[in-house]
Amino acid sequence: MTSWRGSIVLVLGLALCGPPRVLWAEPPTTLPTAQQVYNQAQAAFDNADWPAAIKGLAAIARPDDDGQMSHSQGIIHARLAQAYAHERMTEKAVREAGFALKGLSPNDHTERALMWLAIGEAQRFDLAMSPAIETYQKGLQPAQEAKSPELVMRSEVGLALCYMTVDPGKAAQLLDAVLAAPETASGPKLLRAQYLALRGRASLNLGQAHEAMPFLTQAINLSGGIRGSQVNLIQVGIRGDAAIGALLLKHENDAREYLTYTGAGHLPSEEWTRGLGDPPVCSEAADIRRDDLAVVEFSIAPDGKVIGAAPIYTSRPGVLGLAFAKAVKEWRWDPERIAKLPSFWRNMVRIEMRCIARPHPRGLADPFRRETLAWLSESHVSAEDLEPLILRYEAGNDPRLERDDLAAIPAMLARLPIETDHKKTKALAERLTTALEKSKAPAAARALAMSLEPEEPSSSRNAERVRSSASHLATMEHTDPQSAATAWLTLEYAFALEANGSFKEAEPILDRVLAYPIDVLAEHDSLRDVATLHLAALQRRAGDAGGADSKIKAAGLTRAQCMLFDVRAVVTNNSVYSRDFPDEALRWGFDGYVREDFDIDATGHVENVRTIIAYPPFVFRAAAEKTVARFQYLAPVIDGVSAGCDGHTIAVNYRSNY
Repeated sequence: MTSWRGSIVLVLGLALCGPPRVLWAEPPTTLPTAQQVYNQAQAAFDNADWPAAIKGLAAIARPDDDGQMSHSQGIIHARLAQAYAHERMTEKAVREAGFALKGLSPNDHTERALMWLAIGEAQRFDLAMSPAIETYQKGLQPAQEAKSPELVMRSEVGLALCYMTVDPGKAAQLLDAVLAAPETASGPKLLRAQYLALRGRASLNLGQAHEAMPFLTQAINLSGGIRGSQVNLIQVGIRGDAAIGALLLKHENDAREYLTYTGAGHLPSEEWTRGLGDPPVCSEAADIRRDDLAVVEFSIAPDGKVIGAAPIYTSRPGVLGLAFAKAVKEWRWDPERIAKLPSFWRNMVRIEMRCIARPHPRGLADPFRRETLAWLSESHVSAEDLEPLILRYEAGNDPRLERDDLAAIPAMLARLPIETDHKKTKALAERLTTALEKSKAPAAARALAMSLEPEEPSSSRNAERVRSSASHLATMEHTDPQSAATAWLTLEYAFALEANGSFKEAEPILDRVLAYPIDVLAEHDSLRDVATLHLAALQRRAGDAGGADSKIKAAGLTRAQCMLFDVRAVVTNNSVYSRDFPDEALRWGFDGYVREDFDIDATGHVENVRTIIAYPPFVFRAAAEKTVARFQYLAPVIDGVSAGCDGHTIAVNYRSNY
């Protein structure tokens, strides 16, 4: 018999919980079989959806068991290796290839060839030419055993591309074999045109421009001629090679025509030049000489990174071209700026390059940037929030730019110097100032923020620089009168006066830098040494050479010391005239960019002028070198020789306004 207490409890329970519910057990989830996973992965593989293929194949791939592996697992690992290779995950691709070989049968010629060709391409893409050559050779043998002309030609062309600037003789032999194959003669015209163009490129790299032009001319004809309403990247590459050949033969008019129909030198904006980094440093150890020349081709991805950098032409065979291409591979662009340029053009850019005389000297701002990063790290700003300041880039739509807290400071410091909208720049600078004040930032961080702030739009850039530098210095002298950061901005103010031609006004400002005590600026702090050099240069300019020499000697400065930092040689004449624009470039409507490397002698004259970057290749080089050669500077001098004045660089932009 049920007790009344139990009945009450049951009723209350029903009242609280509601009427009883029927619970149905759901059937267990059916997991896909290994065959289903493989089928889906293979479908993704066939559609070149490499991430999906990797996910599926990796899920069913099994490691070998005591060296044993089934044939089916060998196929899975081989295709996984290919997928990794297509995603440029080369190390993983090579690892999977090792597993695959344990399961593939001796008759799996096609599978082996495809696997090695994919890995070879990834290695070549990464400029690892020695491993790529070895891998392509591994792919060539099974391609031949498979009796597949297509795979054989892919192997030979891949090898030829690896050898193109390293050993162009071998490249020519391989391409001769490809061109002699019956399948080439009966193949598509555009493919034959590519092979002919590569054969011509091999001759160019052998120093045989005369022999190259028939190949290149035939390639142009097969690809549709020089003119046409539509153009593809293959045609652009062929015409670019023909332009190099014509220029080497001094057929200037033909070269300009070829270049015109590549689209080179016809851009609506020069914004893209901001991403151009440095070539490699001239080095005997690396066998990179001052007179070496390379033409490098690359693409700029939407995220601003370089993809597919490769040497097209070098002035002599060897690893020279790879050194230049590897330097280009590290360049970066602002994605917002590069997005404004035609995507077709970004897919194939070619530049002429030479090595720089020396690495960039230490910048005067570097210690203050490091101190700012250290302060932010010690203040527990996350690595994610620090990243923009380290990379020196932040997108304009980042939400941190609308804040004024500590964690937003790195993003604002990164964005401030690259923001192009003046109203946004002003608002950003104000928020950054607020954030620095709220966070009790050190003098180094506040000075760095001031130095990064773009100048107000003005018809007189130098005068505006004087005004803004004076304002920044006044602020720092009020808040931190005895700090190295204030000494730095004092020196920057002196530079602004010099650039404006106000040499007399600059002298007492430089004296103020030297007046800082040793516990603020060490005896050979770069700020003190540069101020000494500039003050001595101004004395020499005023006719007091003896006083200038005495000042340098008293400071104990040597030329070797001065080569380590940026001495900021003062320009006294850098006039450029409309007549400096090359007539033939003007006639064809070319725009261009050239960066010159040069030394400054003790009299301030420019010497040893060399073009280190030129776009388009070969068009503006001679004119730019002639222009820069007449520039003059106020050079720091030690023992009668210019100090820290070797390896300066300057950019010259050419705009035709056509």
